[in-house]
Amino acid sequence: MKKINLLLGFVLLIVLTNKSFAQKIEKHPSFNVRISGKGSPIFFIPGILCSAEVWDETIKHYEKNYTCYAFTLAGFAEAAPLKEKDIMPTIKADLIAYIKSHAKNDAILVGHSMGGFYGLMIASSEPTLLKKLVVVDAMPFLMAAQDSTRTEEQIKGMLIGAENSYLKTDEKVLRTQQMNILRTMISNEAQIEKACTWSMSSDRYTMGKTFAEMMGTDLRDVLKNIKTKTMVMVAWDKPIAAFPDYTKEASYNVYALQYKNLKGVELKQTDGAKHFIMYDQPEWFIKTLDGFLKN
Repeated sequence: MKKINLLLGFVLLIVLTNKSFAQKIEKHPSFNVRISGKGSPIFFIPGILCSAEVWDETIKHYEKNYTCYAFTLAGFAEAAPLKEKDIMPTIKADLIAYIKSHAKNDAILVGHSMGGFYGLMIASSEPTLLKKLVVVDAMPFLMAAQDSTRTEEQIKGMLIGAENSYLKTDEKVLRTQQMNILRTMISNEAQIEKACTWSMSSDRYTMGKTFAEMMGTDLRDVLKNIKTKTMVMVAWDKPIAAFPDYTKEASYNVYALQYKNLKGVELKQTDGAKHFIMYDQPEWFIKTLDGFLKN
């Protein structure tokens, strides 16, 4: 019995030593929120189709000194979908209301991809809400990355019917498509599989509708409204033989042009990271984020 008690005590010690702060989960119509840690608030918003779990390793670092709020947005990764006609405007309004109720002029928002797009939407419409904004590899108008003269009207015309694009796709075909896309965004196969699982457990209509809303929205002009101190992380992995002119410098310049209306923005570019920078270069990601938060 004494040996058993010692063993149980040892196991408990290991668990307590390695355990993160206890998590609380809140469910709202527009999102589910995982809350942990203690201190000033950081709000983590994932990219399209992703779960709050995409931030797990990042949160382990920050929950020691911050209260971390990690969102899974409605319709993604098993979260119940919204019934509203316009998804992103509804979620944006609910995110703003949630941040206002959980922060007192000290809110930090970190958003990856679509999450970064939400960050830009929020900061441009609520200039004093956020203390700092971190955009992880997102542009204010992705569809103009190759042609900066493109307009919302042109793109929206191209996206007619996109909200229904996933509804009739065979499950096996969709999974293959998602795996192929994710391999261009993440280097580690296990993380690709995890992200694909989130994709496959997402609501098909929400997938298409959110894609159409985000791709058809041009935020470049409203960036001038943002007063929040902002950093944009720019992913760069390696040159692609099929696109010899798309160098690291060319990639940086695309982002610089997209963000030209955001006064004082800091652009930080990686090496050896695809779209999911926090997965591909976690040490660089944490170091760069630490530096921005401390300044």
